[in-house]
Amino acid sequence: MIITRDNRLHIEQLQTDESIFATQNGYIGVRGTFCEGYGTNGLRNGTFINSFYEEYPYRYEENLSGFAQKGQAMIHVIDGQGIEFYIDNHPLNMESCDVVSLHREFHLYGGYTTRTIHYKTPSQYEFILTEKRLTSLEQPELFVVEIDLQSLNYSGHVEMRSTVQQPQFSNTLSRDPRIGKTHNESFILRDIHISDDYGCIQVQTKHSKLEMAVSVTHNIPVQYTHNDKNITATAHASLTENEHFTCRKYVIYTSSNYHSNYVTANNILRQQILKNQSTDYFEQQRQSLTSFWKTCEIAIDGNERLQLIMNYNVYQLHTSGGLDSRFNIGAKGLTGDGYEGHHFWDTEIYLLPFFVLTNPQKAKTLLLNRYHNIEAARQEALNLGHTRGIKIPWRSITGRELSPYYPAGTAQYHINSDVAYAVIHYYYATDDMSFMLKYGFELLVETARTIYDIGHFHNGVFHIHEVTGPDEYTTCVDDNYYTNSMAQYHFQFIVDFYDKHASLLKSLITRMQLSDQEIKDFNQAAESMAIIYDETLQIIAQDQTFLSKEPWDLEHTPSSNFPLLLHYHPLQIYRKQVLKQADVLLSMFLLDFEDKTIMEHSYDYYSNITTHDSSLSKCVHSIVASALDKLSVAYDYMIDVSEVDMSNTQRNTKDGLHLANLGGSYMTIVYGLAGLRIKPDRIILCPRIPHDMNGYSFTIQYRQSIITISISDTIQLTSTNTVDIELYGNAITLQKGTILDYPLG
Repeated sequence: MIITRDNRLHIEQLQTDESIFATQNGYIGVRGTFCEGYGTNGLRNGTFINSFYEEYPYRYEENLSGFAQKGQAMIHVIDGQGIEFYIDNHPLNMESCDVVSLHREFHLYGGYTTRTIHYKTPSQYEFILTEKRLTSLEQPELFVVEIDLQSLNYSGHVEMRSTVQQPQFSNTLSRDPRIGKTHNESFILRDIHISDDYGCIQVQTKHSKLEMAVSVTHNIPVQYTHNDKNITATAHASLTENEHFTCRKYVIYTSSNYHSNYVTANNILRQQILKNQSTDYFEQQRQSLTSFWKTCEIAIDGNERLQLIMNYNVYQLHTSGGLDSRFNIGAKGLTGDGYEGHHFWDTEIYLLPFFVLTNPQKAKTLLLNRYHNIEAARQEALNLGHTRGIKIPWRSITGRELSPYYPAGTAQYHINSDVAYAVIHYYYATDDMSFMLKYGFELLVETARTIYDIGHFHNGVFHIHEVTGPDEYTTCVDDNYYTNSMAQYHFQFIVDFYDKHASLLKSLITRMQLSDQEIKDFNQAAESMAIIYDETLQIIAQDQTFLSKEPWDLEHTPSSNFPLLLHYHPLQIYRKQVLKQADVLLSMFLLDFEDKTIMEHSYDYYSNITTHDSSLSKCVHSIVASALDKLSVAYDYMIDVSEVDMSNTQRNTKDGLHLANLGGSYMTIVYGLAGLRIKPDRIILCPRIPHDMNGYSFTIQYRQSIITISISDTIQLTSTNTVDIELYGNAITLQKGTILDYPLG
């Protein structure tokens, strides 16, 4: 499986493809720039380390109580991509030469990218430069780039300059809150030194005080030099026509937020590389992905492009994070600096459904990140006036709330129940009781306490006031359906789990000072939760006042004015009936809403007033459309979801891949068309095939079983262990090692 792109040379295309061809492994991410650079057109390389950030102060003209005071941003770190070539002192790049052709590939089975570019110099000499690169999955600190320069008609001297340099910034001013902020001169040089076979830079961030070491070595003789910021390795060669010059470059990244002694760790890895230069890291990468593709590849019969993009999305999800419970996955992964590298609820609602079914250990690791930051979340709850419980930050890197705009940030208390939902979902899929007793139940209770605290009983009904749901075009409302329904599910699970396993929870109950009365309070809140149903429209209302607002005139809004958030004052948006993204419908999907008539009416109503300005939206509409047997609509949405980054439909792929949308694309197949749902004692399947597709298949992990699900004219199921399945409402026991053939409903 290979993603290919040809002759995309405009700046916008280059920036988009930097994200598309970014390689990441959960620890480091390297954007797909050209090793030789672009010239002086202002584009810059990008290399990131997960959760390696700088701090900066927020500035408010009216700084009120409880506002976040400091921001954090994942920053561009020391960059080791650069390999420049000079032909008779003339640089070989797209600014100084003509580009005859450009061909790029992302080898999904191999986990690496290649780029072949044909240059013609002003002197009419022609060269083909091939670059092959990876971020190692076996050794996460390692970035490898291999280059091959072929002379087509030149004979003479060639100079290679391989660099390791501090990031260069071009200041850009933008009101777009999705774009990462520029932080110039973030580093203090701690040390820079060279030897005969390597160079190394050590730096520290000015404010967060994080430290890192970056060293470089090559498989050919080079001469290392340095100034006060950068290292350059120089090599010289004489080429004749059709002769090749090749070099492999190894760049090692170690940092203080991962390694207790980052300098020693860097030295050890570099020495290993120098001793084992015969290692084929590209073959090693391919082999390390063999088991992944056996259990994670998605097959789609009838649309090769969709199949290819789905598997690209799956690969980028797999490599985005989940290596270490100290760190989460940012909204752009490690493919760009959009949203400043912050993680959101995206992890639990859009990424965890993939990891739970394909790599439960990564799912657990990501949930443990929330647990390990529980004290920071407790402090945020205190900051917001809560005497008990925790408040999961809306956007964060280290566990601290970083949202400076509370109406569309901190007010999204539903993130507490989003984390709870992910814990429950993981537990149902894995039956990991040890996790629940050590971490999960505590997370559930602490997040529930804060949700309970923002609600109150009025005339026997439990209301939750002044919250924002997933739809960020409607803020600080009362009884948002998504928030309330997720809280109801959250509370009810706690009650049921407590009743069933109280004897196993004794020590935890004592430590948390959890009383029977508090459990009763949760139960009463769940049973009395305010859910607003509009009798006239026969739909679930998004909140107490949403349906009384004037609808936004979407039909006459210029296409250039989307997304609305960049063109209209927030109050102008908040006063209207208009959605940025799925809200009621998201709850209906996650909680498996049973009344199909109400669901269909709600779907039809909200679909007409949803802008899909968020990339998190269309996947939900696809899944709900599948549940309602609107298969052509579901399929169209699925295509739209798959093309968000490949076709840059949101016009901001340059800032990094939309990780939540990648997870959403997976869900449109597995949770949408296949109708998969995970219940306490079984999995449910309700497979469908749209007319534009002949079939599809995928594999999931469920409670120590690997289950392959193939949908075509019939349904074929196999499992490595015996499991209980509900298929179209019929209870079926899938026997270990047998093939179950079932008619398509």
